[in-house]
Amino acid sequence: MMRLAGMSLDAIAEKFNLGNGGRDCIWRHMQRHVSEDEKSIMLADVPIQEAAARAAEENVSLLDYLGLIRSALLQQVRLAASVNDRHGLAVVSGRALECLREIGKLTGELKGFGPRTVINNQVNILASPAFAAVQATLIKALAPHPAALASVVQALQELEASAPQPSLETLLLPSEAYADAAA
Repeated sequence: MMRLAGMSLDAIAEKFNLGNGGRDCIWRHMQRHVSEDEKSIMLADVPIQEAAARAAEENVSLLDYLGLIRSALLQQVRLAASVNDRHGLAVVSGRALECLREIGKLTGELKGFGPRTVINNQVNILASPAFAAVQATLIKALAPHPAALASVVQALQELEASAPQPSLETLLLPSEAYADAAA
């Protein structure tokens, strides 16, 4: 069960004091004596919460555990489908989807499928008093430099010409807009 839970061959061999060849013995045992069906049955009984606790305890990632559980569940799905067990197929398929959803959340694959909120804000600074003050300050500072002043004035005029024209509502402050609407 430890190997199915994701523990390394070295860690298992060390836990049971199997010595130098213990790693290979465990691998051979898993290959020759534990069938895929037995692995699936053992893994199908491991709840996700318990897997997370073991993962933290044994320093194995939750994603590795979920991968093991997914493999077992998909094996069970194939087995239930092959014997036409509709109820078993429905139950195991639901659990497999839950496991896949958790894996998708961890890997970030499901981020793009959720609801999205897009907020577009438009700030019209060209019509603001602060921008007019900046223009006046630039013109005053560049007065001794006629060539630079002409270039800056031309750039500001181009900027103003390319900007969308503000409506009355965008020029009013919210409190002013409500006062006008009430009048």
